[in-house]
Amino acid sequence: MRKSVPDDIPSYTSEEFSRDLVELTEVAQDAIVLLDDDFRLRYLNRTAEHLLHKPRAELLGRSIWDECPDFIGTEMERQIRRVMRERVRSRYENYYAHVQRWLEFQMNPLSRGGIVMWVCDVTDRKRLQESAEHSAATLTALMANVPEGVTVSNAAGKIELVSKYSLDIIKCSPEDVVGVPVESCGEKWHVLRMDGSIPEPHELPGVRSLRGETINLEEWLLETGDGTRIGVSCNASPILGPEGKITGSVLAWRDISGPTAEQEREAENRNIAVTATLARGVAHQLNNSLTSIIGYISLAHDEPDLSKARRLLGASLDAAQQSAELVRKLLAFGGRSVFNAREGIDLAEQIRNFEGIMRAKVPERIRLEFNLAEDAPRVHADPEQIKGALIALLVNAVEAIKEGPGTITVKTCVGEFTKRALQGLRNGSKLKSGTYVSIEVRDTGAGIPAEHQSRIFDPFFSTKFLGRGLGLATIDGLARSHNGAIGLTTEAGRGTEFRLYLPAA
Repeated sequence: MRKSVPDDIPSYTSEEFSRDLVELTEVAQDAIVLLDDDFRLRYLNRTAEHLLHKPRAELLGRSIWDECPDFIGTEMERQIRRVMRERVRSRYENYYAHVQRWLEFQMNPLSRGGIVMWVCDVTDRKRLQESAEHSAATLTALMANVPEGVTVSNAAGKIELVSKYSLDIIKCSPEDVVGVPVESCGEKWHVLRMDGSIPEPHELPGVRSLRGETINLEEWLLETGDGTRIGVSCNASPILGPEGKITGSVLAWRDISGPTAEQEREAENRNIAVTATLARGVAHQLNNSLTSIIGYISLAHDEPDLSKARRLLGASLDAAQQSAELVRKLLAFGGRSVFNAREGIDLAEQIRNFEGIMRAKVPERIRLEFNLAEDAPRVHADPEQIKGALIALLVNAVEAIKEGPGTITVKTCVGEFTKRALQGLRNGSKLKSGTYVSIEVRDTGAGIPAEHQSRIFDPFFSTKFLGRGLGLATIDGLARSHNGAIGLTTEAGRGTEFRLYLPAA
């Protein structure tokens, strides 16, 4: 039985409903426009006024073709006329350069004649989609070009991505690998213990990493597609989601067979460790970003409140921009960053420009000092990359000082360097002698232990106080892309000084 309306609830008149409906349209964040049968503007809300850059009084009664001449002769005109003529609904979106926005038009016929147009700004959604596609393309390009065997599996234990190098070695196509359970790889591709015996599926590095184990430089035999057995050194690690849940794993390996010297063997093992760490870090960060993007878009899709949906899309856009920032850092790490080298920049001036940003990174217990050379020559460098390098060095300096008070000094210097002097610097062996301008960041922290000094520029290398992610690795790439070098002075208990040398313009 249907419940009756209580007597104490006042009736809702048609006049009140009409008034409230008008108020709702006026506060709507999307533009609402009503056209009569002659395509004249009968009504538009405040958002539509803002979109057309004219007050309502000047727009009412005007033809849509007079106010939006860009529509004439386009698909937009055809859609409007079709809705008016055939009395059907339509949905259409397009990019409009004069406002630099993507707009979606939803058009519906009115029972009393004319049509209503609901105009929604979908620029954020479009940019989010483009960013997600770019991140996916970047990961695909990485797997196609990395000179290592790399395999990424999902939480269900099935392979999702595999590097071209792996496919070339085992003589398989992607269709033979993608979707295959990791535990069956040992039998399918003839993975053997070093003594030639057949392992149990649970012993394989890829399977163990899905249980949370991290494997470093473990040696196995792999029988290639032509029957040749090669020794491989494997690294494997779980991929953790935002809450620490295992969402997959990454396996990286390198061919270590053949009559190589012991020093070459050690170098190969180190390179595969760096590559595995890079692949694990990239996969972890992209997985977190894509998980956030998909989650927020799903929530926004089902959210009836447009303002909440916009906030969710804004959060997903932030996550996509984090992926784009990771891509930029990867380019810098690879020494492939692009910058405008037509005009030189003054390093002292650039540092003063973002001094406020740097001070915000340093807690009050630490004193931040500047000693900038005013007469130093200009250098060919990208200001944004210089800012990123300085912030990375500041973060490391703050972590090195730990909890106590201390001092961080940012300094610029200029000097003449011979080829012999340059050879003592990181990346300096191929540089030409001449004038170099340096940015120096010195702290009074704990110093870097000797056993860590050879690894601090590795991607995603970290200790209790060293940098995380790609911070120092991107500085290394910046030096290479700018034909520069890096100097390091550190002593236990007495602090660390990083020096980035760039050639004078």
